Amino acid sequence: MESKNYQASHYATQGDEQTLLQRLHQELYNLKFLIVVDDNAWDRIAHALPDKENDSWILLITRLREVTNKNSEKSSLLHEMQPLGLEHSWQFLCYLTFGDKLKNDNDDVTLLCPPHLKEIGRSIAEKCKGLPLSLVVVGGLLIQETEKIDFWKRIEEDTADAAAKSQKIVRYVPLNSSNFGLVKASS
Repeated sequence: MESKNYQASHYATQGDEQTLLQRLHQELYNLKFLIVVDDNAWDRIAHALPDKENDSWILLITRLREVTNKNSEKSSLLHEMQPLGLEHSWQFLCYLTFGDKLKNDNDDVTLLCPPHLKEIGRSIAEKCKGLPLSLVVVGGLLIQETEKIDFWKRIEEDTADAAAKSQKIVRYVPLNSSNFGLVKASS
């Protein structure tokens, strides 16, 4: 919709949900599209997506096995993301926190972490359980105070609590619009 000089935010505030879904269907009907949708929105918008053989794709992102089981029969493609290993998590966290100081992309970003923060930083990376989104959120916090160990200790405690509550794996179910088996679009 953006490519036709429409602004999605305009439609998000205009009309009820049914009207918005009809508009979505109309706008996409003659277009090739790639839509990335979270399972929270999937049930609400699935019926509005045109079911045509035009090489369009829908990438359904979920952490719930029930969602993948329900939709994987509509697609032979199912990719289960694995968490990052500890070393990659540590490197990614360092990149998020100290990456702006890198002079060369080939440099070891972990060397930019001050020595007094390395142990606690590795612990924080481990507590993120290899989940990139957790690392991004925590890295966004750590960048605020790149020298203060007390701040990093508080983040470590909070990260341990948050990680304990969410130990889910993200699954991606790409669905070709010509085979996702939903209500056929009508012009």
